[in-house]
Amino acid sequence: MHPIVLLLIAGTGAYFLYDAMEDETPEVQSLPNKNGDTVVVPTKGHHRRPKESLTDVPPPPENGPQAIHDPPPYRPGPQVNVRAPVLVSKNGAATNLAMQSVEDIQRALNALGFGPLAVTGRVSPATQRAIAAFQREFGLPQTGTPDFSTRKKTEMALAKKANAGSQIASQLPVQQATPESVAHLAQSASQLPVSDVTSMQRALNALGANPPLKLDGILGKKTTAAIKAFQIASGLVADGVPGPKTLTALQAAVDPKSNATVYA
Repeated sequence: MHPIVLLLIAGTGAYFLYDAMEDETPEVQSLPNKNGDTVVVPTKGHHRRPKESLTDVPPPPENGPQAIHDPPPYRPGPQVNVRAPVLVSKNGAATNLAMQSVEDIQRALNALGFGPLAVTGRVSPATQRAIAAFQREFGLPQTGTPDFSTRKKTEMALAKKANAGSQIASQLPVQQATPESVAHLAQSASQLPVSDVTSMQRALNALGANPPLKLDGILGKKTTAAIKAFQIASGLVADGVPGPKTLTALQAAVDPKSNATVYA
């Protein structure tokens, strides 16, 4: 067989071996927000690969492309086991960031402080009362039912809790970021300049990425999941792509001088 063909076969085998290794546990990446809550993003799905996130968080009214919105029932345990981004509050209550079932609503109400509710999937009298209390606080008709408006308002409340008051996404230097402005910000950084994938991994680790990312310069599933967690906690589009806006926000998060520049 021709040497080049052998090389291609070997290279393909090595890629699939690496890809398989990337799919091993741990299955999630997590990142704390400024409020002490934790954003958890899967690195792989169950029985199939996770779809790439193409939507904002929360999703638009029409629910957008089915990307990050494919949550199975949450399984409590030492490690969150999810197919979609999850918010774990300081008191340990975990909820999907997209509302697609009564269980999602019950978990969300627990995380937002309207519980405790048993996650049964049934609209029990206690669940109705909690939903009505949520609706009253957020200016909705107090029907006690998990209707479309209530689910969307719940997603918005969870997104606000995940962002924990972060205003970085609305800052002009972030909104108008370009590759050139990102490079300039990295050059002027006093610490942890974000200039490539390795330095981005180092910055995410400094922010509390758990488990810590390997500093290998590879934009694999774990690094992509950590980027999504940071984007969710910063109010950015959770697409897992380290574009200029995300890199500017990340640089500001890990370097006081850059933070002062962005917020000036």
